Amino acid sequence: MWPVEAFSERKFVVALPENRKLCIDCSFRYFKEKFSGRITVDLKPGTYWSFWYRQGLRRIDVINEDFNRDNAMTASLLHETASLSGAIGRVLVLRDVALLYLRGPMADLPGFENVVLYRNEHATNAFADYCTEAAELMKTIQAKRDEAASYCLHDKVSRLEEQVRRLSAVLGGVANG
Repeated sequence: MWPVEAFSERKFVVALPENRKLCIDCSFRYFKEKFSGRITVDLKPGTYWSFWYRQGLRRIDVINEDFNRDNAMTASLLHETASLSGAIGRVLVLRDVALLYLRGPMADLPGFENVVLYRNEHATNAFADYCTEAAELMKTIQAKRDEAASYCLHDKVSRLEEQVRRLSAVLGGVANG
């Protein structure tokens, strides 16, 4: 339990998705500083987004959780101190449903299936428990993160160079074909 509650006066308005985009209007106080803004994400199946408030920049960053895990230890620490790190929520997009998690106590959202997440329960575990498709997608994403975290910088650069060679060959074949 943290001695300080980072977020207060949270208010989220979630619009029903249009054109495969989800919009969330939010207002809150973060360490007494008032903020209002909009989060917009594409609802492409197989994506996993997280939302973080960056106090010094006074903005919300939307991070694609599929690959923005260059430093696994830092990412892990951010999730452990999520409230103090500015974590707002996340969305996991499956084939026919998007699973949305917003931090903090709030009223049920009309038009959505609302699931209670209990104290010390992690949203990714709740996503995985929701259905087997979510569990499989979470396993795939975690495997990518684990693999990326296991390489040293030289290995990462070599791997990227190999990917560039493969993509160049594919694009060269398309241009010539």
